Amino acid sequence: MTTLPSGHTNQGTGLTEKPPREKDERDPEPRFRAVLEHAPLGIAVTDLDGTIVEANPMLASFLECSPEGLVGRSYTEFTHPEDLTSERRILEELVSGRRDSYRLDKRYRTTSGETRWGRLAVSLIRDPRGEPRLALGMVEDVTEQRRIQGVLRSSEANYRHLFETMSQGVVYQDATGEIRVANPAAEEILGLSVDEMRGRTSEDPRWQPLREDGTPFPGREHPAMVALRTGREVRGVVMGIWNPREQGRRWIRIHAVPKFCVDDNLPSEIYTVFEDITELRSLEQRLRHEGEVRKLLVETAPAFFMALGPDGCIRLINQPMLDAIGYQREEAEGKHITFLIPPE
Repeated sequence: MTTLPSGHTNQGTGLTEKPPREKDERDPEPRFRAVLEHAPLGIAVTDLDGTIVEANPMLASFLECSPEGLVGRSYTEFTHPEDLTSERRILEELVSGRRDSYRLDKRYRTTSGETRWGRLAVSLIRDPRGEPRLALGMVEDVTEQRRIQGVLRSSEANYRHLFETMSQGVVYQDATGEIRVANPAAEEILGLSVDEMRGRTSEDPRWQPLREDGTPFPGREHPAMVALRTGREVRGVVMGIWNPREQGRRWIRIHAVPKFCVDDNLPSEIYTVFEDITELRSLEQRLRHEGEVRKLLVETAPAFFMALGPDGCIRLINQPMLDAIGYQREEAEGKHITFLIPPE
């Protein structure tokens, strides 16, 4: 019996037998298999015509199929018809050598007919001579991300439309108080374009601001500045500002709201919403003036005078009439006319 170097013996031929070859730990095949099976992305290997020769479980789950069920099928079966032409053109560029890889977001059709979005990255696998042999594709499911982006885009479009068309003026000021953005209504009310407003603060003397009583309104006390300084909303403040386009004063009612970044104690910006109350204020002043005139006429009338409302209650009564009935003004005004009728 011959003893072999390996420790094995051959009783028949006396030839030395080589021991079984141990698997080379540097062999990439097992590692590739492990990546393929456990990767968090969908992975497929295709031939140069786009026919799937291997697919991992993640891709199969994404397309609602088994890995075996994908093998032998073309990528075109799972590509949304509207995305097919553009990807075919890119794939042709890849195979022809005009590009080594490509990335794109595309729509997939699952085996149930559902449309899903995937972020695809494709690169060539070349043989030792450098010739294209296969294509490796990796797909990330971005369906939910796309849905959220669509909702955000729709919401942003709605808010943008509201911002552009609302009748109230809206102005955004940064943490320093400088105006950054304004809507068309603000441009109309303030008599300035966005470019003319940009960079101005509430303390700019060109606003020529007045309080409701007509006294000067210091910039530091403007609603936006107070909200910026305190971090609290300021509501219902009336202010008069100079409109250079009309060379006249507009009166506005202001609501200033601070906005905060995460973990910030002070506002990062302020947005101010204001409505033009110039006509309303003018009407109130006119009515107040007319009321004072009527009251003066009533008080100075030489004859008895009394005015009743639709409900039969006394609204105005002059002094001669009060003297005649023997009541004070506060006792008569607001009472129903029947209180003057003596009881039987």
